[in-house]
Amino acid sequence: MTLKLNNLTMDKKRIGEIDIIKGLGILIIAAIHLVYRTKSGAADYVLRSLGWSLISVFFMMSGYFFTAGKRKVIQSWLHRLRYRVLPVVLAEFLLLVIGGVYCAFVHGYDFSDWLHDVAVTFLRPEWTVRISGEWGNGGVLYDNLSPAWFLYTLIWTELVFFPIAAWCEGGKRKVRWWTAVIVLTAVQVPLYIFVSPVSWQLQLIPLFTVFMLVGAKLRVMRVHEREWKLNPAATAGISLVCFAVVIGLFLLGADESYYRGQIGFTGGFDVLLIVVQLPFGALAFFALSKLIMRVRGLSYVFQWIGQSTVLFLMCHCFYGMIAADVMQTYIKPGPMWYVENAGLTLTPEVFWKSVAGTAIAIICCVLTRLVLDRIRSIKKRCSDN
Repeated sequence: MTLKLNNLTMDKKRIGEIDIIKGLGILIIAAIHLVYRTKSGAADYVLRSLGWSLISVFFMMSGYFFTAGKRKVIQSWLHRLRYRVLPVVLAEFLLLVIGGVYCAFVHGYDFSDWLHDVAVTFLRPEWTVRISGEWGNGGVLYDNLSPAWFLYTLIWTELVFFPIAAWCEGGKRKVRWWTAVIVLTAVQVPLYIFVSPVSWQLQLIPLFTVFMLVGAKLRVMRVHEREWKLNPAATAGISLVCFAVVIGLFLLGADESYYRGQIGFTGGFDVLLIVVQLPFGALAFFALSKLIMRVRGLSYVFQWIGQSTVLFLMCHCFYGMIAADVMQTYIKPGPMWYVENAGLTLTPEVFWKSVAGTAIAIICCVLTRLVLDRIRSIKKRCSDN
């Protein structure tokens, strides 16, 4: 029997709340990557708990956008490779070329340094260290392009998600869906315990697939179309309570367990914490998006940023590196992740320069989006003529 996706294709219709969540998410991620703070301080716990929770929520939202159709599994894989993988690879290579020239002038890179960073960027340190111990870490160029790992992880997860989602669309859908979720979670626990982290966190694909299945289930339930009848005060209360739960679960080991938890490695228990954290993180950000939707100008800004998530994810650290060089301050991503790692004290000057660098990086991402929109507009007019 030929497996079909009944048809899992991307729904192009924009959903305001989800674009807002994506916009909020990418700004939080930019702050995590670029704003200096002390290790394990209150601000660090809050930012990292929200950032790691967003990874789970982003996978869930990816599953949310799949709807029924008739494309076969292999056709869907090829379609995703062409329209998702290839553009990301080409864009990252372009940044590597531009960044290589920049780093040659500013950071003294030679060709071998650049080639080293190209290998680590595309293969990740978990694999390059096995090729050569000297290639276990990249240079400053790799450090500022590494956030793109999430895009590759998402792509690999989608390849697993397609056939499982297709199977769930068969008879007895509820039974199949629960079976898939339980089996994937059961498979994930020993993988998490016994398999060391590998490139793109591939050892966590069963867990990420569960998140996507949850998103697909919510889409079937048409959650975004249901009327939200709570007043702003109640909505804000729900959001705050859920954010507090997310932070609490983070401190126990959830989400940061992608790399191992705050209280140490506790095996399969960490996986369960991550699963439990997902609905609280999703509800916290969804309720907050409902509040932002009430403010027209603010809503438009976050939706616009949310529609450019891939661009912002790939470029914000790259622009942050240049901003730090221009201001003659500290490039944060990489070995100097915290002020302690850099041998610094968190003075107001260090903090506010990192905030300024973050703002400059975001503005540069916005300008890049505007330039690309302009180019697309000119090409469209030319093709129409």
